[in-house]
Amino acid sequence: MTFSFDFTREAFPQILSYLPTTLAVAAVAEMIALLLGLALAALKRRRVPVLSWALAVFQSYCRAVPTLVQLFVAMFLFPKLVSLINPNDPFGTSVPSIVYAVITLGLNQGSFCAEVFGSALDAVDAGQTEAALSVGMSRLQSLTRIVVPQAAAVAIPNLTSLFLGLIQETSLVAMVGVREITSVGINLADLGYYFLETYVMLTVLYEVCSFVFGKLLRVLERSVSKFKYQAVR
Repeated sequence: MTFSFDFTREAFPQILSYLPTTLAVAAVAEMIALLLGLALAALKRRRVPVLSWALAVFQSYCRAVPTLVQLFVAMFLFPKLVSLINPNDPFGTSVPSIVYAVITLGLNQGSFCAEVFGSALDAVDAGQTEAALSVGMSRLQSLTRIVVPQAAAVAIPNLTSLFLGLIQETSLVAMVGVREITSVGINLADLGYYFLETYVMLTVLYEVCSFVFGKLLRVLERSVSKFKYQAVR
C-alpha cells in the first residue's frame, strides 16, 4: 500500500476549507460552557435542596454517558422539543443539526467547567473576602477585585485542558450529520479508499490547532498567574 500524495494535494484544501466550521463549533460551545459552568458553580454554592439534586443528576449524566451518545440523544430529543414549540415544524427540521450539536457539546463541557470554577473559588481563602469587606469594599468589589482574579489563576490551566479536549470532541459531530473537517475527510476518503492519507491530514490539522490554542492560552495563563503569586506571597 502506497501513500497517495496526489490525493493529499487535492483533498487537503477541501478539508481545510471546513476548519472554520470546526473552530466555530468549539468556540460557541466553549462560550456556552463557560456561562453554564459559572451559573452551575454559583447555584451549587447556594445548596438549594431540590436544585442541588437536579444539578447532581445533570452532571452525573454528562460524566457517565459518552459524548457521542449524548449527541445522538440530542438529535432525537431536540427536534421533538422544537416541534412542540412550533407545531408548523412537526419534525424539528427548521433548526439545523449543527445547533443541536453545539448545544450538546456546550452542556457537556459546562458540567466540567462548573467543577473547575467551584474548585477555583474554594481555593481562595474566605478570609480575604472578609478582609475586603472590613476595609469598606462591597461584596461585588471584593468578588471582582479579590476573589475572581485569584480564582482565574487557579482555573485557567484546567479550562485550557478542557478546551483542547473540546476541539478534539468536535470530530464527533461528524456522526450526526455536521460537515466539518472530519466528516468531509471521511467522505473524500470513501471515494477512493484513501483512509490513511485522510487520517494523516486530520492528525496534522488537529495537532496544529491544539498547538496554536495551547500557546495562546498559555500566554493568558501567564498573564493572570501574577494574581496567584500575590495570593500566596
